Amino acid sequence: MATVDFADVERLQHQSDWSRLETLLAKAAQNLERGGADFIVLCTNTMHKLADAITAAVEIPLVPIVDATPPLSTSLTSNVSVYLLPSLRWRNLSTQNACETSLESK
Repeated sequence: MATVDFADVERLQHQSDWSRLETLLAKAAQNLERGGADFIVLCTNTMHKLADAITAAVEIPLVPIVDATPPLSTSLTSNVSVYLLPSLRWRNLSTQNACETSLESK
């Protein structure tokens, strides 16, 4: 598992410095890959805006959180029929649309 300092991420988001955020998350993905990870799950909706930069930096797949949540939930309990995917109020509209499209296809 890898974590990044959210204070840095939030500051860069509000500065619209997406290139530095790409670098930050690409390095984190590379560290996961070097550590033996088989795949990456990015546990945030907003930062999926950088999915292309992350996947370009590594050979292992990036699994969208909206694709990973329902199968994981059903493996934990067979009584789950509704999934909640919490998110921050501040997010990029293109990320929201991508998540909604992925959920609609399920």
